[in-house]
Amino acid sequence: MALIDIAKPRPRLSGEARQQQIVETVLDLVVEHGADGVSVQAIADRIGLTQPAVFRHFRSKEAIWVAVMTWLEEQLGPANEVRRNSPRL
Repeated sequence: MALIDIAKPRPRLSGEARQQQIVETVLDLVVEHGADGVSVQAIADRIGLTQPAVFRHFRSKEAIWVAVMTWLEEQLGPANEVRRNSPRL
């Protein structure tokens, strides 16, 4: 008797949660492959989506990068403020 591989349905994420997952995936891919190694196909493959599904959450690759940079600014905010307000040596 042959076994049938039945994939378990993935939990459906909210739009906001999926966008966060995409941003985190981009950061992982940058660490692993550098910025040039980040394609929409690589993002989709890592998450288990299709390219059109990624583009349902971000209208362009540029919009993905804007979200990544915004997230980084939010995470580095306090440290970034200290650096901006420090006198240059």
